[in-house]
Amino acid sequence: MPVEDADAQERHPEVLQWAEKIQGGDRSSITKTGSDQKIKNRSQEYADANEDTWTKMFFAALKKETRDRNVAGEWSTVQWDQDGLREAWNQLFQKNSIPKIDTSDAATEAILNKHPRIQRPKPDITYGLSSKEFSNEMMTINRLYYEQAGICPSLWHPFCIVEAKMKGRIEDAIYQCVRGGAALVNAARQLKFLSGDLKLTASGADLLTPVFSLAAVPTSIALQVHWAEVDSKGQTWFHMHHVYTYALRNRGEGKKLRHDLNNILDWGTLSRKDDIITMLTKISDAHIAGTIRQLPTPEVTEVDEDKDCGDNDSDADVFADAMEGTDQVGEGGASRGGKKRKVDKWA
Repeated sequence: MPVEDADAQERHPEVLQWAEKIQGGDRSSITKTGSDQKIKNRSQEYADANEDTWTKMFFAALKKETRDRNVAGEWSTVQWDQDGLREAWNQLFQKNSIPKIDTSDAATEAILNKHPRIQRPKPDITYGLSSKEFSNEMMTINRLYYEQAGICPSLWHPFCIVEAKMKGRIEDAIYQCVRGGAALVNAARQLKFLSGDLKLTASGADLLTPVFSLAAVPTSIALQVHWAEVDSKGQTWFHMHHVYTYALRNRGEGKKLRHDLNNILDWGTLSRKDDIITMLTKISDAHIAGTIRQLPTPEVTEVDEDKDCGDNDSDADVFADAMEGTDQVGEGGASRGGKKRKVDKWA
């Protein structure tokens, strides 16, 4: 799971170009001049609060309640929930959501060892979609592949996470983004594979499934893009690359942060959502035709139970229990008992 792999950036500059195009695109409604100072003041106002309070108050100030957006050449002013945006706070990801981890360098290995407890990501904020955006047929597919589509219980098909730290360095928040971002990309790749749009072993950069993350401290915010690359041997690497750091002390940076975050949320609730709807339709059609692909059998790894972020049953466990004995569970379940448990890690 390389972080800032310079060779990968050189091989595939189109990934950062793609991210920067979404991040920096023009918006129809210009952010008011005074908003820059208001955003900085909001961060400073809650700088002495706990992490949850600062994160909620600061990011609430960044996301405008309504915005002008262009769909098929028609402009309209709408609220975010009209386009299906949903947020989850401190929600544990599904068990077994982190892909198999291979490191190519000592620096990445050190980063992962620094945070050995992050077996199940639990971002401060996860942005995704609400159920109302999908037809009954699509929701059947979402539930059938709950571990992928519902990787973050309480919303569907997440596309951006936020990790915040009130104490310590921004690097600590960035390190937390590594596994969470990789988990989202991995889940999206499995669904794309099921739709027939992606061959998991096709070499090169996967531009169908990138996602974003934001690492935050009260004085600065770092934006990352997460994506997957398959090498010539068929091995999948999950990359994270820095896109931009917003230094809130500098003039205009708060305004730019709001602009860029709203662009990412627009992408997630408009063009990406349309792509997901098309993908779910293809998966449904494949089931009806009897041509649905089978997800590859995951590798089994032993994980120390104490290093899990939590042991409460998620909605995925409830769903899996309800489907026990049918052919719809797949290989995603985890056997329990004893100090160690076997978990499935998708290769």
